[in-house]
Amino acid sequence: MADQTQTYADKPWLKSYVSGPFKLPHSMGPYPTDRTAFQDLIDAAELNPNRTYLVFNGKEYTYGEMNEKSNKLANSLIEMGIKKGDRVGLICANSPQFLIADSAVLRCGGVIVPISVIHKGPEILYEAQTAGIETVFVHQIRYEEVMKIKEEAGIKNVIVIPVPQWPGYGDPDMSMIPDDAVIFDDLVEKGENVLPDVEIDPVNDLCILPFTGGTTGRPKATMCTHYAMVANTMQTLWWMLDAIQDRVKGKASAVVCIPMFHIYGYWLCHASASWSLRLLLSDPRDIDTMIDHIKKYRPFMIVGVPTHFNGLLNKKGIPRGNNMWFTAAAPMPIELAEAVEKANGGMPMAEGYGCSEMTGGTHLNICAVSKMTGFLKKMKRGIGLPVPDLECKILDLETGEEVPFGERGELWVRGPQSMLGYWPEKGSGLQKDGWLATGDVVIMDEDGY
Repeated sequence: MADQTQTYADKPWLKSYVSGPFKLPHSMGPYPTDRTAFQDLIDAAELNPNRTYLVFNGKEYTYGEMNEKSNKLANSLIEMGIKKGDRVGLICANSPQFLIADSAVLRCGGVIVPISVIHKGPEILYEAQTAGIETVFVHQIRYEEVMKIKEEAGIKNVIVIPVPQWPGYGDPDMSMIPDDAVIFDDLVEKGENVLPDVEIDPVNDLCILPFTGGTTGRPKATMCTHYAMVANTMQTLWWMLDAIQDRVKGKASAVVCIPMFHIYGYWLCHASASWSLRLLLSDPRDIDTMIDHIKKYRPFMIVGVPTHFNGLLNKKGIPRGNNMWFTAAAPMPIELAEAVEKANGGMPMAEGYGCSEMTGGTHLNICAVSKMTGFLKKMKRGIGLPVPDLECKILDLETGEEVPFGERGELWVRGPQSMLGYWPEKGSGLQKDGWLATGDVVIMDEDGY
């Protein structure tokens, strides 16, 4: 029975901040106000230059290589006229090129606007016009769609990224690309390998401007800062794995099949760089490569959505072992979770929750980590606990009053990872005192789950 004398402001979930026999930090602060979202790649390249950052299409890319290419592309972009505050569109499938373009734009002081690679002309036009995009990176398969709306959207620069496509991952088809097009690889090749001298204020300067459906109306762009991205990495990956970081940091691999243009995939790539993890990357539809990566590299973590885990089950691609199976971005059916756990030998599904407005994650189910320590006291389902330094409350859908623990209501959150607002107005989309009304209906039990 929940203690109804407590309120959400008391954060009763803190008592559940344990991972087996280990206590997890109640706070991960203070969060650095002088650290950019691209600094993790720079640091990893300095500490572990030969450590593999990505495995994609059978090729390995080191932290040193990815950092060098990011510097070179950034300087080429500056020569093209990209400057601090410019919003730059990125329409690209999962690939090393996505991460290089992302880091390069941030080093220029620019803002990444990730656009779904499955978008067609009208969706691209809406997001480009809304965000004021003048430069766009585009996967070769969407080049013609971009060129159709280029003039109406006010796009001045189009940079083509040739990326192998699934299925087959053969050479990119460039037959529709004109000879005078600006090509990603050419810009990387000609740039200077030095970090651009650009002054960035992590607390106020934007890092990423992802579009989200929000709770109502047309898609809105969420203003997420460098500070928010760095804070969320510390609140999520660092906190959740604190008890076993010696096993993970600079050693572990993660299978990544979620789209990198989605905040879930974007968060994971940045968080992984902060601990020099190795990312085993594939197209989101490519279950066979996921299975190959699991067999070959024996990854610590397999990150996906329920559809991926269902696909792995259907192809008998879930081995028994001490892997972490992590899902988010869509509800995880209990029967599917149980089937995964049966196949893997009893490792609980790890689950998380978050949104673009919060620059990634707000809740994590840490039962799987407790199991890895050898001391799981009680198995819990659901999205898990509020992460450190997140304020959380659940409100009655009709009265707007806080509901007792154990009763259904709308989830409201605020924390250091919060967006500044919906583009272009600070505070837009946030309630009084900076609360975000998520629109999602939840129940919190007496343990904070």
